Parts: sequence; structure tokens; C-alpha cells
Amino acid sequence: MLQNWDIKGSDRVGFEVLIPNLLLSLEKHGVQFEFPARKELLLLSSKKIQKLKPGLASHRPNTLIHSLEAFTGNFDFDLVKHHRSPEGSMLGSPSSTAAYLMHTSSWDSQAEQYLVGVEKYYLSEKGSGGFPSAFPTSVFEIAWVLSILFEGNFNERTFTTHDLRYLKSALQATLQNGSGLTGFVYWEKVLRWRR
Repeated sequence: MLQNWDIKGSDRVGFEVLIPNLLLSLEKHGVQFEFPARKELLLLSSKKIQKLKPGLASHRPNTLIHSLEAFTGNFDFDLVKHHRSPEGSMLGSPSSTAAYLMHTSSWDSQAEQYLVGVEKYYLSEKGSGGFPSAFPTSVFEIAWVLSILFEGNFNERTFTTHDLRYLKSALQATLQNGSGLTGFVYWEKVLRWRR
């Protein structure tokens, strides 16, 4: 996909910060990807990061807090502690919370407890031990991944009938169980009820 990537036509949130950071992280481990739009992407990333840094440290709510992992190596993570939620997360993002916890100068036990809670939930409820990109959430993960796959020339024949039935039933059940509420709103109610 990188070989044919049209950066100007891309509409993914934060790609210009996230992807270059992932590429640089891979390079530290000896893996390098060359592609036609690489130079353009890195230039766009550099400009964007310089614009975004002041917003990360401000006290105004900011969606960038959901993707702090994109700023490792480019930002002082001590400047974002005030954005941590009372439950310990960085805007409901396990990866952002983990990045914050790993790169702040002092350990944050509330952030750790949030991550431990996500792990316990996924081990007990799902059995996989995997971490979602947002928690608590229900619909976003499935819908986002499917939209990217279908945009990337996957189609219904790519999946088994069982896969599609499972994903469809998971989305339907979430919408029905939440009376139309999904995502953080629904899970905030569930988590309060479980306490």
C-alpha cells in the first residue's frame, strides 16, 4: 500500500504523525520501507509536529491526547499529565496511556491501573489478552478496521461467512444492548454499573 499511497488524498486522522513515527521506530530495529511518497510524508510530519506540540501541552481538551504514541522521541511527556482522566487514561486510549506512562519522568499509578483494568477486562471477557486502540469502546474498532480493509480492495469474498456473521452480530448486539448508544457513552454506563 505504501508504494501506491497518495498522501494528498489520504483522510486518516493523524496519519502524518503516526506513520512516520512507526517508520522511524522500525528503522531503529533495522527495518526500512522506501516508497515514492516517503520524503513528502516526512516533510508533512515535521511541519505538523511543530504545529501540534503547543496544543499537546495546553490545558484545552485536545484529540491529540488519544495518540501520544505518535510523539515519542519528539515531545516531553511530563507536559501532558493534566490531560489524564480520573480513571487514569489518556483520552480512553491504552496505547496513548502506555506511551505516556513509558515516557513520563515519574511513574503514574493511576495510568498503570487503567492499563491493568483494560488487560483484566480483555483477559476475562475476551480471552485474547489483546488491547484495543480505545477503551472502553465497542463499535469503533470493528467499524474502523472494516472500513480500512474495504477501502484497500478487500471485499466480502475476502472474509469467511463466519467472520462476517460474527462481526455483524457483534455490531448489532452492541447497538441493541446499548439502546442505540455506543462507544464511550455506553461503556461509561456499563463500567459504573459493574462497580
